[in-house]
Amino acid sequence: MQCNCIEEIETKVKEHVQPSLKAPIESVKCQNISWVFGNGAGTYISIPFGVKADATGYRSEKGKQFMVHASYCHFCGKPTKQKSEATGTQS
Repeated sequence: MQCNCIEEIETKVKEHVQPSLKAPIESVKCQNISWVFGNGAGTYISIPFGVKADATGYRSEKGKQFMVHASYCHFCGKPTKQKSEATGTQS
């Protein structure tokens, strides 16, 4: 991603929750992040979707989970695709 919103939100969550805990927080990590390798590699926010169907792997209560990568940061609105250093274009 081209922004640091995920890290900022993780820091804000830690600052908000820490006063109510009696132990130090070891880490806060957004659970809906995926790292993509290959063409278009980078860090993306991903959104889980459950698909239920009468088929193998889809019959559980939540169904089969698929992750959809966001095209834009939900926090600041910047595109999630990385810019090419050489050309300045989206990849």
